[in-house]
Amino acid sequence: MQQIFELSPKERYEAARKVSLCVNCLRGHHHPKNGLSGGCLKCGKRRNSLLHFNQQGSDSINQVNNSPQQSQSTHSIQESPASVRNCQLLIPSEVVLATAVAVIIDKQRKSHVCRVMLDSGSPPRVVTEKFANKIGLKKVAVDIPHQAVDNLATSVKHIATSTIKSRYNNVQHHLPLFVVKDIGNTMPTLPVDRSSFKIPQDLFLADSGFHNPTEVDMIQGAQYSYHFLRQGQILIENHPAVFQETELGWVVAGCFHQALAKHAKVYYSSPTASMLSVEEEACESDYVKNTQRDELGRYTVHLPFNQNKTKIGESRQIAFNRFHSLDRKFEKDPILRDQYFECIQSFLNENHMTLLKNEESFNREFFLPHHAVIKNSSLTTKTRVVFDGSCKSSSGISLNDALMVGPTIQDELFSTFTRFRIFLFALTADIEQMYRQIQLTNEHRLFQKILWRETPDDPIKVYTLNTVTFGTTSAHFLAIRTLHHLAADEHENYPTALVILKRDFYVDDLLTGANMYQEALSLRNDLIELLQKGRFNLRKWASNEPRLTNDFKNDSRNTHMSLDPTENIKTLGLFWNQSTDSIIYTVNITDLNNQPTKRTIFSQIPKLFDRLGL
Repeated sequence: MQQIFELSPKERYEAARKVSLCVNCLRGHHHPKNGLSGGCLKCGKRRNSLLHFNQQGSDSINQVNNSPQQSQSTHSIQESPASVRNCQLLIPSEVVLATAVAVIIDKQRKSHVCRVMLDSGSPPRVVTEKFANKIGLKKVAVDIPHQAVDNLATSVKHIATSTIKSRYNNVQHHLPLFVVKDIGNTMPTLPVDRSSFKIPQDLFLADSGFHNPTEVDMIQGAQYSYHFLRQGQILIENHPAVFQETELGWVVAGCFHQALAKHAKVYYSSPTASMLSVEEEACESDYVKNTQRDELGRYTVHLPFNQNKTKIGESRQIAFNRFHSLDRKFEKDPILRDQYFECIQSFLNENHMTLLKNEESFNREFFLPHHAVIKNSSLTTKTRVVFDGSCKSSSGISLNDALMVGPTIQDELFSTFTRFRIFLFALTADIEQMYRQIQLTNEHRLFQKILWRETPDDPIKVYTLNTVTFGTTSAHFLAIRTLHHLAADEHENYPTALVILKRDFYVDDLLTGANMYQEALSLRNDLIELLQKGRFNLRKWASNEPRLTNDFKNDSRNTHMSLDPTENIKTLGLFWNQSTDSIIYTVNITDLNNQPTKRTIFSQIPKLFDRLGL
């Protein structure tokens, strides 16, 4: 196979003709019009895109690679910020496109379940890179230009072939596929209320979860979407939509009237649609390659190191100096010491911190200094232990300097907060100790060593932190990416909750809701179950509808939750009055008797949380 790519497109064409191969699909000895491929994407002729060349004899692909100027130009186009990885329609619609669950058969004749969307407006047949890797499809490297919406140009880097088999009958098709990074939004974009229409009995639905927003693995475009159609069709009452019979079963397609929110809906593009830098791609690749899940459902991750890992110097001495400074502070403030001891003890009790007994490891890797932060506004822990991953080692390189930050994979704060305001029934909660529920692989725990002793008379001992640690630069990405991983792993059981898990969390804070009480109640219960699958616990529930939080009044895990409907709940730095469903600011102005100065005014301004980021 590799030899064919060493030939020019014209030479490939002549080689295929010489051995009587179909120049359309490059297999079999049939006429090109009977080939399985849809034709060349560059000129439209019935030949494979790998064999495209113009009639003047210039071998477009080879000449670009052989010409220094053109090679440089091609490289600049690929690296330009204007290049497009995927295209997403940013306005969610109530229009539902036909989806079906089919069986994909790989080269080893193994069967895999695949969610397929039939889109007659899409010319190519595409499969996501994630699904292709999951089932082990053999990918062939290509460089095929593709025109997207609004004349935006992108290119397909890999093609593959597979067999799709219907669960409705014995029909199967062998299909060539374009492998793409991402297809886009879920289908449907918003949940469809199945109770608003009647589904005929004994109707074999091609996708029984058509009403739940779920990711699509494959798109069958115009060439095959019409080919799959059959004569049967049933109109859906009260909606301009139909049940349509296809070779894959009965699909649901059309427009569904949904209940309106109390405010106009505002939506934003997903941050995953943006271009990733080389380091961000490396960080994502490192996570996918190394993340594991144990039999209890808990995830174990690696620290995503960059090229500075080997440059980390000695860090034990500064950790000792910082610990002695902390000891002196404890002598002056016994109450702080007791609260700090309680925090550290919780690490030990929950096995999030382990005594390091191997003395050979004492001077290796990295020591994290730690100190106390007092947060009087917290509903749970007033005193918190903060670990300093930015502390420089003897070489001038800190642990954070040696870690990749990772891409931003959550919506912006303003998007999350604005979306929260559209729901009739609002829900807020947070994940208890989210970072500490994600384990760190044993070999990387040596980069999170700390010093501790219970009393001033005890010798100082060395411990390792066993989980993702707040204070390290990669902690945010690892935590959020693990939530997304959990959503992907459990998408079949919780199709609606997984959308909320990826969309309505800002770090560990949940801000979501629904426009019907039963929908909000079901969403709340599904989120609790889904997160428990990954060993995460949702707590501090609050809602503008008391019935949604009454279940937790006798739950000992939520004793710090605010259940008073007249009380103000702090939400992402603002205060939300759940009884009036309003957002308020609180300002603590000290020294009211003194004359205001620029200094006092400027000191108060940062204490206001500006959700617009101005």
